Amino acid sequence: MQVQSMQFKARAGQKLADQRLQQNLTKLSTKFVSARAEAITAIDFHATRDALKARRNRALENLESGSKPFEREATRAA
Repeated sequence: MQVQSMQFKARAGQKLADQRLQQNLTKLSTKFVSARAEAITAIDFHATRDALKARRNRALENLESGSKPFEREATRAA
């Protein structure tokens, strides 16, 4: 295994000077931001929040019935 941290600055400088890499990073950042903004507008946050609240409440309502078998199995194995 070779230690490459000693060459980090030199390699980073080479990559920063790479025009193709810089162009691709610029394209990526532009496309990423616009795609993320588009995806966010497609999400119905209120419906998602309501669905998650309902799921949480169902889990809390069934907590005791789910914990009994778990406790029984945990104490049986001990």
